[in-house]
Amino acid sequence: MRGSRVLSLNGVKGVNFLRENGSLIFLTLIFVLGVLSGALFFEKQIAVADYAKNQFTNFLVLRQKGTFFAIFFSSLINLLIYFGAVFIAGTSVVGNIVSPFVIMWFGFNFGTLATHLYSGFALKGIAFSAIILIPSSAIFALILVFCSREAMRFSLLLTRLFTPQGVSASVYENFKSYCIKFLYYLIFVVLSATADALLSTFFIKFFDF
Repeated sequence: MRGSRVLSLNGVKGVNFLRENGSLIFLTLIFVLGVLSGALFFEKQIAVADYAKNQFTNFLVLRQKGTFFAIFFSSLINLLIYFGAVFIAGTSVVGNIVSPFVIMWFGFNFGTLATHLYSGFALKGIAFSAIILIPSSAIFALILVFCSREAMRFSLLLTRLFTPQGVSASVYENFKSYCIKFLYYLIFVVLSATADALLSTFFIKFFDF
């Protein structure tokens, strides 16, 4: 043989990307799995279909009768439940388990609602999803993925406190950084609720269910 080269994956861009963003990809897949699970259970379980129907009824009534601020605050409170759950999970040693579950649950609820709209109202349901439901949900899903990544990181840091090696980094400084990041993400949560309220206020009149 004239020579040989050992193939190293360290310089491959795709591998580097996976190393740097593996957790984001994993959490995104968890969200997609939640959406698909919601759609599947909607078709197979009557209780889930009834749950989605009630969910949509409440969603629709608020947007048909509520003011901009009523829609905004209702949407914000709903989103803050998921947001707060991820934040709290990150401050415990079970954050690596709870955070992905929260994302899956959000995806599940989105999946059941979207499937109800499609199966019950066909093209009208698709249009409603595209204009009113998806934009704000997409913004929040993206932010929830980033929040969950931070929660998993901090949870892992706390877990290492109980190992023989412990951690050398200051927990206080890391927690401070953790809170600052969540305050930054909170801006986008408010943006998601604002998008929901704006789109609902302007376009709900075009839909008659």
